[in-house]
Amino acid sequence: MVSTPVSSANKKAQDGQKMRWRTVLFAIVLLGVLSALAVTGMRNATAPEDKAFLTHLEFVAGNAFVVANPAHDIVLSTMTRVTDDPEYLSLPLRIWPRGTDITVTDWANGIPEIRYFPSTGHLELPHLSESRLSRVLAEFGERRTEKKATEALLRGLGTRVEVTAVVEFARPMTSVADGGGRVLLSPARVGKFPLYWDGEPCADSEGCEDLSPAERFRRWVDGLREEDRGTLDAFGLELAELRKAAREGKVYGEIVEGVTPVELEKLLKDPGIRSVRVAEVGLRCASSLSTECLPVPV
Repeated sequence: MVSTPVSSANKKAQDGQKMRWRTVLFAIVLLGVLSALAVTGMRNATAPEDKAFLTHLEFVAGNAFVVANPAHDIVLSTMTRVTDDPEYLSLPLRIWPRGTDITVTDWANGIPEIRYFPSTGHLELPHLSESRLSRVLAEFGERRTEKKATEALLRGLGTRVEVTAVVEFARPMTSVADGGGRVLLSPARVGKFPLYWDGEPCADSEGCEDLSPAERFRRWVDGLREEDRGTLDAFGLELAELRKAAREGKVYGEIVEGVTPVELEKLLKDPGIRSVRVAEVGLRCASSLSTECLPVPV
């Protein structure tokens, strides 16, 4: 059979159309394969599935945030993965400024988080507000209030208030009487707060009931590794400085909360106390469970 020019042209057109469809199908398949490989690669690069990795990052970053921010009450949660683009690891936090003028509604405002981006190793930290307590802590060991001036201030506060104050010891102590104390574990640090531990259970939550705050701090530092230096640096902390403080176990002062002016006056008479600086003053509430502070009766 002899082909006509028309049938030859039709055949060529059909062959060309088939070739185009094959090309489109190949492109679709190739795109799917590349997408799958890209997703798999991203997961391998940015979403480590090793539970030990997540646990250690939470151990280091969560407690470093507490150690570096003594002016705030910080409650840690559990690190989880957020599959946004880019994917990151989230450590939710409960944060409120430390002091007696905080109400129940303030405690519940927002859930900030520490974000870690495994693809870059970048840490994103929540911004913390400045307070009078943070300013007092920034001057710890450098600026002191004379005891007589503090005593006069306390006597003028009356009996219906409670105080948050920063206490500096005349000499560093190796322990404090209150095992749940909020202790300052270093002298003044240029441009930074003193190292701090809040007296909560050990970072690893095991066998901490009878340990002092300084010993609990040491337990955390003992769990830090050389490769944690970059993470610690994001919080303004140095591994060598932490290890030195943990090894010495010295307590330079503490933050006291919810104490009466009379209790602080007695503390001022202790020769082991170098200074007491009042940071916050608030009404003594008859009940801490109420959203409105009802002053304690005189």
